[in-house]
Amino acid sequence: MQLTPQLVDTRNAVNARAMVIHCDLAQLLAPYLGRKARKVSGYGGWVSALAKELEQYQSEQQAEGFRCWLRVDHSWITLEVDTTCRTADGQAVQYVKANLSVGKVDESGVLLELFDLQQLRTDYSQAEIEAKRANAYELERQARELRRELRDFER
Repeated sequence: MQLTPQLVDTRNAVNARAMVIHCDLAQLLAPYLGRKARKVSGYGGWVSALAKELEQYQSEQQAEGFRCWLRVDHSWITLEVDTTCRTADGQAVQYVKANLSVGKVDESGVLLELFDLQQLRTDYSQAEIEAKRANAYELERQARELRRELRDFER
């Protein structure tokens, strides 16, 4: 997708919201530290009381234009937050997503740890991104040129 001011603004907004949500969810999860937070039988999922709190919180965020959910892979809890980037005339063009590690559960569903907030950038600018893309392209061009010069020794 082409870099637009809307995309940059959306990335900054998603990152800022993800950090707020991480803090809010850490508060929701804190009472479960050392206690069972996940069901391991059946289809799994969060324990009933926590599931209700999470659903309510997700609904509040969705009303503000952000979808969020907690995904558990093995023992790692990851927060995913996304929203839709829209063009200047309001057309939806792509989802912008942020991921943050929230904590860890053990194999029996006990919440072992909550991680500190990872800081995400919320101050990207279009000029900075374009300059870094140009720099990356130039470095890749230089690497291709160097590999071409060494190809007789790579066979």
